[in-house]
Amino acid sequence: MKSLHVRILSPSFLLWLLFSLGITTGFAQPHIQGKVKIDQENGTIRCNFTLEQVPNLADYGVLLHKGMNVKFFRDSEGQLLPYRGYYNGEIVGSASSYVFKGEDKDTLEIPSTFSVEYVGAYPIYTDSLNTFDLAEHIAWNKQTLRMSAQSAWYPVIYDRKRGKAIDQYTYDISVELSSTSTIFINGTPPVKARTHQFRSTSAHPLLVFIGAYDFWSNDGNYLLNIALEGDQGQQIGQVMDTVKHVLSNILDQKFDGKVFLINHQPISADEGVWAFNSYPTLAFSGIDFGYVVEAYGGLPAPIYKLFGHEFSHNYFGLNVFSGPLAYFWSESISEYLSYRVAEQLFGVEYLGSEIIAVADGLRDADGFPPLADVKDYSEISDTYKYQLGPLVWRCFEDQFGKEKVDAILKDLMQISYDQTLTLDIWKESALQAGISAQAFDTFYLTYLASPTFKDQVIEDMLKRYK
Repeated sequence: MKSLHVRILSPSFLLWLLFSLGITTGFAQPHIQGKVKIDQENGTIRCNFTLEQVPNLADYGVLLHKGMNVKFFRDSEGQLLPYRGYYNGEIVGSASSYVFKGEDKDTLEIPSTFSVEYVGAYPIYTDSLNTFDLAEHIAWNKQTLRMSAQSAWYPVIYDRKRGKAIDQYTYDISVELSSTSTIFINGTPPVKARTHQFRSTSAHPLLVFIGAYDFWSNDGNYLLNIALEGDQGQQIGQVMDTVKHVLSNILDQKFDGKVFLINHQPISADEGVWAFNSYPTLAFSGIDFGYVVEAYGGLPAPIYKLFGHEFSHNYFGLNVFSGPLAYFWSESISEYLSYRVAEQLFGVEYLGSEIIAVADGLRDADGFPPLADVKDYSEISDTYKYQLGPLVWRCFEDQFGKEKVDAILKDLMQISYDQTLTLDIWKESALQAGISAQAFDTFYLTYLASPTFKDQVIEDMLKRYK
């Protein structure tokens, strides 16, 4: 039997954290309301939205997918708002960036309320496919339409000063289709309808998944477009609950809310398995969960570990995604927690084999500045944040123990809602957890500041687990 490998799709730009989470950003909560009209035969999307409680920003961008054509912006009184970005404008990821301008052509502060109307037309892939698929794509095939927050199909506010995308909104959105299908907007249960009004008083990134598919639900777990037989849905739901339980015990915080698992067909010829997270939704491509459950007698360990990483963003998501070490706090901690899930459920021998494989693969890799020297998020590569960074946390655990690590993670999680995490804050949390200043400083010099820290991490991991 072939082993199962799942690739987490990494977006190409800082704004688009793979898994946007329902976590506050320190501003009043933005709200979006309006209407989306979708023609499933012709591939057109027409939107008329009003944003309210928009944060007061002087340095900003209003992001819309570059395939969307703006008709106009209006203020709260219905007056036209002049704007820049329609010609030779800035492209941010897959989106065009717009700013409002005054009579003197200076950029205006963003209004607290504004409306925008626009239309886009997109190819529907049927017999032929693209060469690649990304979360940033508005992906349309003969069965489904997928529009993620990463694609900026709806207006996303970019706070340039903080380097953050504000893409989580409460919403009141009417969806109208050309024919009856299953409609899902992130955070609310899917429905089968041609028109439906979706409302949420909790903020979510607005992933939309529409098409000819069925769904299954039980106790807050939803499976969309996943072919199931017998009790397979129950088995998958139990795995999700098990991972939630492990994480809530580690971090001493209940895992609240629904979780949605989507299986979508890619618009590319690449047959690999990949996934992206737009919490509380985890979207997979290229995997038949029903077959996997039958072939493995349940879900295999790599899926538990993957769920461990993705569900960890319930705790370490946009709240920690700030500053030059944003990827280390968000991705490396989440991957470290997936190690903890795998270890608790499958034992240290299984985890050791995983860690050895990662450590061996890092031997000839380069481009890893010590964390103490990182000045910009772009210095932390995918390999750094998903492989080397988690091993740094594992070295920390091996030196100081799980109990202290857990206390530190809980403290960092709470601090992150009000402050950008730093290595100094990590040290303060470590001291509060009972680690001496001398011990932390020794760790700092060896693993966080030394130019040869990667070699030390690899040596420690191979010695510990081989």
